[in-house]
Amino acid sequence: MRDRGPKPRADVGKVLDALGIKYRTHGSELWAPCPHPNHHETRPSWSIQTDPQSDSHGVHYCFGCQFTGNIVALVQVLIGGVSYNHAKQWITDRGLWLKGVVALDVAMAVTAPKTRKLKVPVGLRGGPLESWVTPARRYAVSRGITAGQVLRWRIMYGIDGDMAGRIVFPIRNALGDWQSFHARTYVGHEKRYKNASEADGFDPGAIFGAELWPPHRDVKRASTVVLCEGAINALACERAGATYVAAIGGSEAHARQLLKLSEWGRIVAVTDGDNAGDKVAESLRSQLSRSTVVERAPMEPKVDAQSMPPAALKELLDGYRVS
Repeated sequence: MRDRGPKPRADVGKVLDALGIKYRTHGSELWAPCPHPNHHETRPSWSIQTDPQSDSHGVHYCFGCQFTGNIVALVQVLIGGVSYNHAKQWITDRGLWLKGVVALDVAMAVTAPKTRKLKVPVGLRGGPLESWVTPARRYAVSRGITAGQVLRWRIMYGIDGDMAGRIVFPIRNALGDWQSFHARTYVGHEKRYKNASEADGFDPGAIFGAELWPPHRDVKRASTVVLCEGAINALACERAGATYVAAIGGSEAHARQLLKLSEWGRIVAVTDGDNAGDKVAESLRSQLSRSTVVERAPMEPKVDAQSMPPAALKELLDGYRVS
């Protein structure tokens, strides 16, 4: 760790609350399981200093993976895809600096954890849609997935191993690294959906669609992202004209997913027309209302984006000006 400037004087506890980190207090330290997306643990091995009079205020360290840095860099890592200055602004926007203390002006080097990456499933095949095996290709076409989307999102299908008989939607970061994946059967498995698990080393904050999000916070603040529960519905919204899409992979967003979504100026939730879809939209609205606008697109009962006629879905999204 190399310190190149004064420590920030943030309200550490409130910053951790905003980041969704559950912690316990020990004197002038807060302890929690390591929050780095690539370090998966349940026991607290990570701590952060809270004493504003100490030179170590806001500095954190994980004894398990050696992830360390200051609190601004922590925000930068957990949000993902933002600059150091944007991470500072994130703290400022939420009023989390201690009163009477100037925010940090100079970046501090960060040591990333020494941890494993996502275990990518074996037995996957990709390439142009026309080269896929017939059952996988027919299923993709039946769900409206285009040849262009297969290449743009690098969608794959499984022929061996745990993902055999499933179409796999990789979830990557802006650098193209796998962070997680969603999978959907194309041969009639009893369990239709299968997502990456903790055992696979997935990033719980990963969001399908984020790979092609704009890298700059200012662009996101001035833009709209269309959010769905699953990747297939997100792809349907893209075909209907949505510029930016997101799929959280279920009926509940993880705290780190909420953190990334909070960077957008507006979220249009095109969630399923059922109780689970209602729950997602209401949860987003209640948890993100202070940082962004959340609107729920009206959906008929038991209808999702992919099952809507393409013209009807386009008309719905055009009303929200998402292109």
